[in-house]
Amino acid sequence: MIFLLNNYLIPWTLSLLMVCITSLGVNLTDIDITQPVNGINSAQLSPLPKPSGDYSVGTVSYYFVDSNREEIYTPDPNDRRELMVRVWYPSEKVSGGNFAPYLSKALIKAIALSWDTSTEDLSDSFTTTPTHSIINAPIAQTKSNYPVLLFSHGFGILPEFNTINVEELASQGYVVVSINHTYDSAASIFPNGRVITQSPVFYTDEKSKFIELLKQSVEVRAKDASFILDKLIDINAGENPSGILTGKLDLDRVGMLGHSLGGATTVQTLLQDKRFKAGVHLDGGLFINGINKSLSQPFMFMNSELLGTGNSLNPDFQEAIELQKTFFQHLQSDAYKVLINGTGHFYFNDLPFILPELKNAKLPLPFTQFENWVAADNSNPINPDRAIKIINDYTVAFFNKYLNHEKSSLLKIKPSSLTYPEVIFEFRKGEDVTSTHYPSSVTFR
Repeated sequence: MIFLLNNYLIPWTLSLLMVCITSLGVNLTDIDITQPVNGINSAQLSPLPKPSGDYSVGTVSYYFVDSNREEIYTPDPNDRRELMVRVWYPSEKVSGGNFAPYLSKALIKAIALSWDTSTEDLSDSFTTTPTHSIINAPIAQTKSNYPVLLFSHGFGILPEFNTINVEELASQGYVVVSINHTYDSAASIFPNGRVITQSPVFYTDEKSKFIELLKQSVEVRAKDASFILDKLIDINAGENPSGILTGKLDLDRVGMLGHSLGGATTVQTLLQDKRFKAGVHLDGGLFINGINKSLSQPFMFMNSELLGTGNSLNPDFQEAIELQKTFFQHLQSDAYKVLINGTGHFYFNDLPFILPELKNAKLPLPFTQFENWVAADNSNPINPDRAIKIINDYTVAFFNKYLNHEKSSLLKIKPSSLTYPEVIFEFRKGEDVTSTHYPSSVTFR
């Protein structure tokens, strides 16, 4: 089902894996969750765009337990919050390394079990579909350390569904830490083989209740982000056996971004934790409890055509647009809006690129509906390759400016020419910034 909510369209069905209908305790102890794709130069076969930065990309996963925080989505008061994180980072070029698969065999098996389907009925498409990331590759030694970005996924899906975005950022010299928000995501797979799927607490047709559940989830997610940043301090200090990231994290240069509900999580996290210096919200509503507060950090909203233009008769979208507009006007620091014409909500993750792989995997999914979501009922949808380039270029330019202090022509208020005519760009100087003579708001196309 699809919920049209006060703040935005929530695609419940885009638990692409639909594991949210399963029990919460599938055990997959016989599965290697880091099963690589090896053999030939696997990245040449990837359906994902190749990262454009100067660095190769490595990836590693971590498991953490927040012993100070009770897990609210289980009935046992002794349960503590458990989290898996996946890290993508700039790496040295290596030969003969193993490319990470888009999804692991463990996750594919979880899908099969959730549908009571034999694994023999499913293709190995996803488990043999490579990314451009090498498992446990050595981190690049080009610089003494690298800025850090936390990434928060959309509601009911997985961090892996924004692989294109995070690989690009890693290739540009960022360490990107993607949090799998347990009991919210489609599935979390822990090292002992346990699979935790989305909590049934979210199964409600009552609109107001569901909104409150989303706000509660965002609060939990924001605490996840602050906890993970604490753990990164330990990792940077060498308190982890792998040692790949030891001493390589610049924790004075930390930003955050997220897609959909992950964007709301980014806002909430920056409101609560000033260690995060800048943030990007990739297309979504503001399901936050601090909606009347104002961010002091630089921030960018990147919107699809529907949310950005308001060309909809649906009052839910109009309310979402007004809410974002008001929040934007009260931002204290540099504030940006980037509207990309021809895009729908799922241009901001990998769905346009992995739909063929989903079909090849013989997964019983409503593909026509997914394709409609990508197009967003747009009569003139943008080419996905073009869209993801725009999204990545603006994201990189923003973080380069506020974490690396690098100028970018994309973010100039009065550029001599607009690189992307599909973009409507809006910039606003915060109330506490007085060093510019530009007007408070400039919009151009």
